[in-house]
Amino acid sequence: MAAAGTALISTDLPSDKLPEFFDLMLKAKEQPVTSIELTPDFGVDEHEPNYGFIHDLIKQSLHPPTQTPSPAP
Repeated sequence: MAAAGTALISTDLPSDKLPEFFDLMLKAKEQPVTSIELTPDFGVDEHEPNYGFIHDLIKQSLHPPTQTPSPAP
């Protein structure tokens, strides 16, 4: 498989690291995908982007706040 892929992929990753890379790739494939639209419809100006706003938007999307349980009365 690796030999067939050489026509499609070029990398400087050492060949002894390929098994680790494929294991990581399989784990990553199981993770959820988060989409973030950096468009004017979502508050991002394409001509003068507010990078602080974009940073916060990405942070909120990747790490949404969680509710803290209220203490029992």
